[in-house]
Amino acid sequence: MTAFRPECPICQGTRIRRIFYLECGKIDRSRLYSKVRLNVCSRCGHGFNGITPREIRALNMYYCRDYARENLCLPKKMAPSLGKKGSYVFQNYDRALSILLPYLNFQSKILDVGCGTGNLIHYLVRKGYDQAVGVDMSAIYVDEAQKKGVPVRRGKAEELPFDNQMFDAVIMEQVLEHVINPARAFKEARRVLKNNGILFVGVPDAARYGDIRFFDFYWLLIREHIQHFDIHHLNALAGYGGFELLQNQRNEHVLLNGKMSMPNLSAIYRSGRCCGLSRLVCKNDLAFRFEKYLAHESGCLSQKREKIKKLEKSGRPVCVWGIGREFLYLYESAGLKNCKITALIDANFHKQKFSKINGMPVAPPSILRTADEDSVLLITATAYVEDIKRAIRNYDFNGKIMTL
Repeated sequence: MTAFRPECPICQGTRIRRIFYLECGKIDRSRLYSKVRLNVCSRCGHGFNGITPREIRALNMYYCRDYARENLCLPKKMAPSLGKKGSYVFQNYDRALSILLPYLNFQSKILDVGCGTGNLIHYLVRKGYDQAVGVDMSAIYVDEAQKKGVPVRRGKAEELPFDNQMFDAVIMEQVLEHVINPARAFKEARRVLKNNGILFVGVPDAARYGDIRFFDFYWLLIREHIQHFDIHHLNALAGYGGFELLQNQRNEHVLLNGKMSMPNLSAIYRSGRCCGLSRLVCKNDLAFRFEKYLAHESGCLSQKREKIKKLEKSGRPVCVWGIGREFLYLYESAGLKNCKITALIDANFHKQKFSKINGMPVAPPSILRTADEDSVLLITATAYVEDIKRAIRNYDFNGKIMTL
């Protein structure tokens, strides 16, 4: 069997250097790959996760099934909502629209790629842009959007289900980092855009991963983010796809009910002529920035390993609240799996029904009522520590509460 050799999604170079490997853990039977292999192209300097063809197929299944169901089962306090002006969803949409506004009018035909349940389309329609439609690869999301009366079709960024030159503007907000073949996504966007049409792109800014910190390696723990763009490589890819840059902006994208911010790049491109990739690809200091970021986060991991080792040696029963990215990383990479875990807790109904870790099911918070007095409650849902601490009062838990 021939060994799989990754190639760069931007320049198709095959001289790939792996600069980091991280065990991120996974829920039993999850389709999401569990190991991050962070690669840098030696030719153009682009950073991306190395995933195999088998992992790509599984990732597509994960998006279409687990990802959508889990997000739709979030508790109301955690779920994205358009019902309250000033919410973090509104903040992100207001920011995007402020950049897009000079290039739109109320007759503009707009396509939102990777639209989920259609919240952005709903927002645009309320702002007067009533010719906005969406596309998403998850049938679950599409069905949910259509129940709300939002015009959404099923499809992928690399294969848009629309005719040529249909739209005045295409939006790819927090989408391109998920795409296996971003060059194909740009070409598809150019195909469905009218002459001189506008493409809006919002992606995490890999050059600033170390500037806005939330939790160890968090921007890598989001394994769905396969591509790690800075402005140089985003522009190179856009130029090759037939777009010219009109403006770009560094900003912050608010996540997790407003509890954290992600470094973000927003860029406006106009459909033009294709440029040769060799003219556009350039090396820069992204690999150096990665290495600084990784060195700092590795130091934080070492500190957590020491704390968890003490917890393991104590032999105390451990209940864990928050079965998400941070927990899975701590479980695999920081040694949490060696502790005496007696309960896994999460408020997400989908996780309670379907998720297990090494055969242990995820329980509702009410299980704390049966916890031993000697138990330690480790809160791993980093963004919701204060919310969880308030909720604990309802369950007469008398053990030690611990955060990392």
